[in-house]
Amino acid sequence: MLLRSLPVLALCLALAPVGFARADGKPTAPMRTDFSGRWVPDFERWQGIERLLDLQDAPWIVRQAIGRVNAVEEITQSAEQLVVEVDVPLPLPGKVQRCPFDNRLRDDQTPLGRPSRSRHYWEDDQTVVHVHELEDEVGEPYTLTARRRLTANKDTMHIELVASVPGEPDHHALQVYTRIRVR
Repeated sequence: MLLRSLPVLALCLALAPVGFARADGKPTAPMRTDFSGRWVPDFERWQGIERLLDLQDAPWIVRQAIGRVNAVEEITQSAEQLVVEVDVPLPLPGKVQRCPFDNRLRDDQTPLGRPSRSRHYWEDDQTVVHVHELEDEVGEPYTLTARRRLTANKDTMHIELVASVPGEPDHHALQVYTRIRVR
């Protein structure tokens, strides 16, 4: 009897990532990545961030602090939005970013306090996309797109950034964060 039930069990396990049907026959929504938690930057693994700081006209103190200051991102997530609270000992006005997943363009501000318009959506079940429309230090418009996803190690988060500036090739950067586990 046990041997006859093993193929059924194997089939159930194989279908599990696809999703099961609800009582009304409709398939359940796939599980989305949960970014909730406390995250610290792994500055040694950051790449290409200098040009992004130039575009945002980051003050000297912020440029000097990158890689030296103890920053923590506290992320809470619901079905409707991602909320990122930055705990950093710097006078940054945009320390709380609310990111509704509805892909609607909204007036916003960057962590440096610069005005922007942003929209946020799920690209797939593992990736949240943040699109920010900004102006550089001389008032020229550009777009910053950030793709937030976890690596195979669910305690490592990559944020892949692309700055699209008219007349320039796209600029790519990478931010890496590590989840703080409470023991």
